[in-house]
Amino acid sequence: QGLVMEAQRNQKKVRIVKAAPKTDTRAVGVAADDNKKRVREEVSDSASVGENEDVPEWEEITVETWEKKSGKKLKTIEIEFDVRVIEDIDFKSIRRFLANYTQKPSFDVTGLTELILGQDYLGSVIKQVGDVESFGFITVLNLFDHRAETSMKQIIEFIEAGAPKDQKTKWRQLLNSAGVGLLINERLPNVPHTLAPNLHETIYEEIEWAVEDGKSFKFDTFVYITSFQHEDVQGGARQPRKKQRTEEERNWIKKEDSIYLQMATQHFFVPVTHSETRVVMTFSAKIVAKLLNDIKFKILQDYAW
Repeated sequence: QGLVMEAQRNQKKVRIVKAAPKTDTRAVGVAADDNKKRVREEVSDSASVGENEDVPEWEEITVETWEKKSGKKLKTIEIEFDVRVIEDIDFKSIRRFLANYTQKPSFDVTGLTELILGQDYLGSVIKQVGDVESFGFITVLNLFDHRAETSMKQIIEFIEAGAPKDQKTKWRQLLNSAGVGLLINERLPNVPHTLAPNLHETIYEEIEWAVEDGKSFKFDTFVYITSFQHEDVQGGARQPRKKQRTEEERNWIKKEDSIYLQMATQHFFVPVTHSETRVVMTFSAKIVAKLLNDIKFKILQDYAW
């Protein structure tokens, strides 16, 4: 059974997604037709992933129809991405992604990276085909099992320090409870968002497989730390920081983060700079199926334009 599940993992992760980057910032982003077809097919197969919902209506725009309507000729560059198992060769890339995880120079980023690499049965890394550099990764760590590690202590301290006064007790109880997973999801801004559904579907499947293998990954709750960009400079003068922002003001590097925030049971914001805010949130494992479904719909809506 273990060999079969390992084969399933490897087969799942060697999906290649092709994407064409934007060449006109004023116009719609157009990608290859086969990629658009892939997203539609994955959404149509998502009935087993959550509640029954109608797929939002959208108008298909191909390269040909866009060029005809705009009167412009679009130049596309095709890039292939692999979603693969995290390996030791990814150490430097993952470490770079985690360098500012708690926004403190004393953070044990090496220790956290080693914890991630130590889980060779769980986690995915994004790479361009033929390249060793990573463009992003996703994984989950058991907060309770690793609570004695320096990096995990620092993460817990970061969360407790940033939590609002009226939430500190709840967060402290949660962070010291068993059955809590720390979701870590990082990638570069230029990575196609169409990779997101596959990445998240894979990580939650791997958690199920890890539980079947007898590993300590049966979670009731997940904690997720991410961030969004915003603009606080208007007319050359800096505006006061705002902890609470409207969704329109949030520029998510990872589009699925807006879905996570909508489904969070509790969350808070930590202003980092005048252009970045960290978000700490928690969500129930019970809503993962609907979460995956909504991420697919979100990507479909945005991607189909």
